[in-house]
Amino acid sequence: MGFVVETTQVVIGVYGFLIVAYVSAFMRQKSARKKAAAMRHELDSMASAFNEVHRELSTMNDGIDSVLEEGGPVHDRLAAHTALESAERIIGRQDNLSVGGLCEIVTHPARLLARAMEHHESESEGSLIGMGTLTHRLAGILDESGIRPDDLGLNSSEFERLGCLFEEHGGLDNARDAYEASLREGHRYDGMSGLLRVLRSMGSGSDLVEALESHIVAEPDEIAALVEQLSLLPESDARSRRNKKRLSSLGWDGETEIELIGSLGGLRARATGPSMTEVSPSVKINRAASRIDSGKPDEGLEILDMLSMEDRSSPGVLFLRAKASHLKGDHELALKLVRRSNIDSDDAILLEVSAMVYMGEAESALKRLTNRVYNDRCTPALCEASAKLAIAMGLLEVAWKVLDECEEDALTIGVLDARAMALVHKADTQRNQSGSVPTNIVSDLEECGRKMVGMDREDHRGWLTASIAQRMNSNLEDAETCIVRARRIAEREPRVLIEEARVRIDRMEFGEARSVLMECDKLRADKVEIGFLNGLSYAREGRIEDAERRFASVLELDPSHVSARLNLASVYLSRNQYSEAANHAMVAVEAHPDNPSAMRRASEAMIGLSEWSKAIELLERSLSIDQGHVPSMTRLSSCLLRTGRGEQAEEMLNEAIRIDPSQSGPWSCRGSLYLEFNRIAEATSDLEKAWECDPRRSDVLMMLAELEERTGDFRAASIRWRQVLDLDPTDQHARSRLEIVRARTPEEAERIHLR
Repeated sequence: MGFVVETTQVVIGVYGFLIVAYVSAFMRQKSARKKAAAMRHELDSMASAFNEVHRELSTMNDGIDSVLEEGGPVHDRLAAHTALESAERIIGRQDNLSVGGLCEIVTHPARLLARAMEHHESESEGSLIGMGTLTHRLAGILDESGIRPDDLGLNSSEFERLGCLFEEHGGLDNARDAYEASLREGHRYDGMSGLLRVLRSMGSGSDLVEALESHIVAEPDEIAALVEQLSLLPESDARSRRNKKRLSSLGWDGETEIELIGSLGGLRARATGPSMTEVSPSVKINRAASRIDSGKPDEGLEILDMLSMEDRSSPGVLFLRAKASHLKGDHELALKLVRRSNIDSDDAILLEVSAMVYMGEAESALKRLTNRVYNDRCTPALCEASAKLAIAMGLLEVAWKVLDECEEDALTIGVLDARAMALVHKADTQRNQSGSVPTNIVSDLEECGRKMVGMDREDHRGWLTASIAQRMNSNLEDAETCIVRARRIAEREPRVLIEEARVRIDRMEFGEARSVLMECDKLRADKVEIGFLNGLSYAREGRIEDAERRFASVLELDPSHVSARLNLASVYLSRNQYSEAANHAMVAVEAHPDNPSAMRRASEAMIGLSEWSKAIELLERSLSIDQGHVPSMTRLSSCLLRTGRGEQAEEMLNEAIRIDPSQSGPWSCRGSLYLEFNRIAEATSDLEKAWECDPRRSDVLMMLAELEERTGDFRAASIRWRQVLDLDPTDQHARSRLEIVRARTPEEAERIHLR
């Protein structure tokens, strides 16, 4: 009993100890929580204070950024100052820097200085303080390091601004170098103007003449440059005569003089003279005509408005107003004004007709022109316009009738160009109808081109016509020479670009051709022609899907385009889509029943569909038009053989071989026919002939190899199968047959490999 009491007391004591420990732990945890809450509150207070400080600093930072923002004048000035200091420090410390290293070091401050100059140009008072000092420091670095401004790695715009800085602060040599560097990548008006100013200040007459020449090449109608160069050239210089001629064509009356105006932003030379209100009406009219002829109708009309009411009603002024209205797109007003002028010149008639065409009255315009040509005014200009308008309307008979009215001794390049255009359209019509272009059309084109080039070698139309004729004659080298010359004279003429693309395609230069067509597309040339030539280039390059897409888009625009339809049929044939090929080819046959090319294309599709009777009918029709066409005769013989008419097929093949024994097709077809009749020796002979005519025909070699196997000559068969593999190493049938033959061939035959 005592033992139990003691045990109970121990247990009670343990439990009491545990209770005390638990209470103590609970109190400590409660205290820790209070401390954590206090610490959290303190941290929250500190975070709030930190955020407040951060907001204040961000506000201050935004304010600084708003002042020193990227590209701002203060920022650029400070950046240029820092970069110059760094460049001076680096160059001063290192004595063995290469020229390239020096250029890289100096380029950075020069670029920043040019950037600062960009903002300086917009300041009316030049408020960017210190630009002169920074420019002098840069010039000092250039002088000490022995490099010139044009050695730096800047772009054209930066060189131009750097030149302005040097010019403003007296560094003419550096300014000249910088301006010249700005013109490396092409003509820039401000850069050239700056260079001309510097050369005038330096008194370099010969250099000034050459600089003006470069400027005139880029801006051929700027009167100021022409006049200034004219004043510096001797009378004997050819450029002097050229400038006088050009100034005369621009309507320069000799009263203008050169005045240099401007400021740091870029001085420009311009022609000025007496006030417009002080010059005579004739001078005003000449100047207005010059502006309108140069494509500035608003300036021309502004000058004409200074005339008196009486002068404004004169026929010449009314005609000028009509031209200006036509240029601005107000064709109805142009038509009224030119008719009010009652001028009966070629120019007035052509302007009237042009306005009528733009107003949708092409038929009336053509009737107006042809009436004048047939009745009382058969001038070359009206003949040319009448013929070209008739061609554009698809009235070739009218065009030829008009051209026949023009006398031989009155032919101009324009009339010959119209004749060449009519010949090209006639050639296209003949190709669509009969599948070929008669030689007399090509000869006439060649003669036209020769006459046009003889009249003026600097007119692109003559070289264009010559190129077309040479291409039609398959003289691609001569065609390329002619079209390159035409392109140099008129590089943005759509007709020239189209012909160049055709020549490139015929020369298998497909990438270059598509590049030319892309450029032509930017000039808004004929979409149908561009699409067709793109399709042709893709087809000949083997890009069948692209070609299909292009030809289909052409047919959407012009469903009557025969060449696009036949080429699309060829695309389907190459993919064994005979039904689609037949549909397109038959559309062409129905539209042009005398076109043997369309019939041949349709017959290929019918053969693919095993429509032997239709194929025979089409081939017989094509041969009735184009007699002696050996490939058609060969294909017809194959169809006849398929339909059991072997004797007719043999007769046809005998005739084809007699016409042209150099073609492989008839020989191989007749060899196949002899195999059908088990005439082995004759078949072997014909197949040998076929292979001699075309050594790359693997199908003929296969037939010969099989014949050798049938006769038991395994050594010869082995040679034939090896020849097939030489032509096409991936031919698995030839490889398997070779293995079989090798197993049955004497060992020494294995070493024979005839190529």
